[in-house]
Amino acid sequence: MLARLAEQLVPGSGAAGVAELLDRVMAVEPIEDQTRFLSALGAFEREARDRHARGWLEIDESQQREILRAASTLAPAQPMPRVWTKGQPVELDRPGPPPPANLRDHFDRLRDVVARAYYATESGMKELGFTGRMAWPGLPGCTHPGDDHR
Repeated sequence: MLARLAEQLVPGSGAAGVAELLDRVMAVEPIEDQTRFLSALGAFEREARDRHARGWLEIDESQQREILRAASTLAPAQPMPRVWTKGQPVELDRPGPPPPANLRDHFDRLRDVVARAYYATESGMKELGFTGRMAWPGLPGCTHPGDDHR
């Protein structure tokens, strides 16, 4: 199921081995991340069963795309985390638990995980223009007095 979903979310993921990579990565992630990931997969399995009375792997590709399209057009139930900028206070208190995730939240989570994994593979890096023949004369933004590398 993960392999098929990954390919639909980020074309080329199948050939890049993203499902296998994610399987290995998720095995060492904290249990909370594993739970969110498996919940996202389960949400698409449940949606396939609710809509078509069959599991994700048993429905055809057009039905899978229909579910993905519907998920991508829903409004998220969970708010995006605020982006912290320098000088802002760090807010640790949250007003209550977040609302339950909806299909859009699960879609966003899977798309993010699959895209990150894909662009960490050789195929993904090549798609971004990496040739393996690049080097920086120094680390960007890491200058020191007397540094003659720039």
